[in-house]
Amino acid sequence: MNSNQEALKQKIQQYLYDYIKIQSDTGTAAERNIEAFYKNWFETVPYFKDNPDHRGLFKIPNDHLDRHVPWALLKGQGSKTVVLLHHSDTVDTEDYLTLRDISLQPNELEQAMRDGKIHLPNDAKRDLESGEWIFGRGTMDMKGGAAIHIAMLEEYCKVEDFKGNLLLIAAPDEENLSAGAIGSAYLLNELMDKFGLEYSLCLLSEPDMREDGRSILDGSIGKIMPLVYARGKLAHVGKVYDGLNPIKILSKVVDYLDLNPEFIETNGTTTTPAPTFLYTRDQKKIYDVSLPPAASGFISMYCFNRTPKELLESIRTTCERAMGDVIDSIKHSYSEFVRRSNMKGKSLDWDVNVKLYSELYGEAVEDSGDNFLNAIKQTENEVGQKVKNAQMTLVEASHAVIERTLEFVKDLSPVVVITLVPPYYPYVSNEKLGERGAFIDKVGDELIKYAKEKNGDEYTKFFMTGMCDFSYMMQTDSKESNDYIEKNMMMWGNGYYIPFEKIRRISMPILNIGPIGRGVHQYTERVLKSDLFYSIPEYTRFVIDRVLE
Repeated sequence: MNSNQEALKQKIQQYLYDYIKIQSDTGTAAERNIEAFYKNWFETVPYFKDNPDHRGLFKIPNDHLDRHVPWALLKGQGSKTVVLLHHSDTVDTEDYLTLRDISLQPNELEQAMRDGKIHLPNDAKRDLESGEWIFGRGTMDMKGGAAIHIAMLEEYCKVEDFKGNLLLIAAPDEENLSAGAIGSAYLLNELMDKFGLEYSLCLLSEPDMREDGRSILDGSIGKIMPLVYARGKLAHVGKVYDGLNPIKILSKVVDYLDLNPEFIETNGTTTTPAPTFLYTRDQKKIYDVSLPPAASGFISMYCFNRTPKELLESIRTTCERAMGDVIDSIKHSYSEFVRRSNMKGKSLDWDVNVKLYSELYGEAVEDSGDNFLNAIKQTENEVGQKVKNAQMTLVEASHAVIERTLEFVKDLSPVVVITLVPPYYPYVSNEKLGERGAFIDKVGDELIKYAKEKNGDEYTKFFMTGMCDFSYMMQTDSKESNDYIEKNMMMWGNGYYIPFEKIRRISMPILNIGPIGRGVHQYTERVLKSDLFYSIPEYTRFVIDRVLE
């Protein structure tokens, strides 16, 4: 080990421990705690102390927690720029139970674990006893990778006549709605114009979580969150055939959509999971003996090449089938009831009625005009403020907007409404950027060869299958597709917004190279020391130098 490696190792360890001890629970005001770290760091690194216009805290537009994005630019020769991106938030520490107070202090936490103060699974126990891992919240996800970037940028700042530019971005909120990465689009546009930057690569340092080998990530799968809202027909439970139970409709939709393999997609070596429901419930406010007025659920759905419009149309078809089957089932049950009760039956004239929210909105405008437009604007503002004040979730706000819209539609028959709720993660891939993306893919291939020959590390390319900030560093979708998102996304512009055109302007290729980690979002979270201190800094330097040469 040479002296430079040891010095860098010491820097990474110092910044990791300093960074970890700052509580930055995602989606809370605690995320702002991280800003003090950067204010201090700016003053301790000579380059940034002497160049105050090359660093700062960028205020995220319209952020309800008033969060900022710390950034630092090493301005060298030319326009080529590598963006070093990480997120500064972590999930909370409640899962550490009695060790929660020391969950941000690796040395104390590891000693408590050795003393048996919390049960460890066998794999985590082996890693603890090996002494080759650092335990604690944020060690792997992702303050370990952040520490690598911070320490390496500081080292690069000492290089005379540096060729190219390095831009460090510490984005908050990745574990929630990616407000930091989305807000960074404004910052990246400003810095591009001010300093004449050409964004050649976004280099992310998310942990490598594969159990069966090492991975380089050169893209990220897309994700949408469709919401299905079923309004039924009220009836007393003793007169159940006079009504239509929306729970029955939603249950059938769940049956047809959840884990449906028709929605699985494969791209190269990466396959998306099938969709699954993350939330289902009726909209009954109090207990009574009536059927519930409505029921809803929302789905986590991954995608590659199928657009949100194509996916929502597929969901519409599935909902129409589900509602039709429910109507047939009710008719069959009613005919049997009539036969057994020896009474004269009646016609059950339920129709299949499935709409996108944008279509329902148009119907409300047609039926109620300005009365609706004024009322819905007021409702959106009210629930938007409640979301900002953490009094309501975006899903609850979406329900309120749908229900308010239904009040202004003359057709009172049962209906299924399909819409999108935040967040939306576009599918991104280097292959979408032509020659620029092809060059970075070539650099990735060169790194794979280098890692094998130099250290015996075998890497494979994959897409990111968990959601990450990658999705907002590139925009290649059509304006038509983005307009469709805007029309069908609840709370758009009132609690949630993606500046598609600003992202399109700064679109850059992407790579993720991060240290091996285990126990993501669990009390066994840990990062591999050899990766953190040696391998990943070496590979990061290889990529930076290759891109900026």
